Amino acid sequence: MDENTEMLNYIYQNAEMGKTTIDQILKEVKDLEFRDILKEQLKDYEYIVDKCDTLLNSAGKLPKSIDAMPKIMSYFKIKMDTLKDDTSSHIAEMMMQGSNMGITEITKNLNRYHNIDNTTKDLARK
Repeated sequence: MDENTEMLNYIYQNAEMGKTTIDQILKEVKDLEFRDILKEQLKDYEYIVDKCDTLLNSAGKLPKSIDAMPKIMSYFKIKMDTLKDDTSSHIAEMMMQGSNMGITEITKNLNRYHNIDNTTKDLARK
C-alpha cells in the first residue's frame, strides 16, 4: 500500500475514533453550551471522515475502519470516568487527553511518511 493511502486510512481511523468518542460523551454531558461545542467538533470529525472516504474512493481504495475492540474499550473507559466525575471540566479534560493522543500519532505519521500529497497533509493537520 502506498504512503498516501496509509496516511489517509490513519486519518480516517483517527477521526472515526473522535466521532465515536464524542457520540459517547454527548450522552454524559449535561451542560448545554458544552454540548454545542462538542457537536461542532463532531461536525469537524465527520467532515474529515467524509473527505478521507472521498479521497480514498477516488484512488480506487476503501477506507479501513477501526476495529471494534478500541471502540468497546473507549466506551467502558468513558463510562467509568464519568461515573467518578461527570462535570464538564472533567469531561473536557478527557477530551483533551484523547485529542492530544490523536495529534501526537498524526504528527508521528506526518514525519514518517514523506510521499504524501498536499491534500492529505492538509487534512492531517486539520
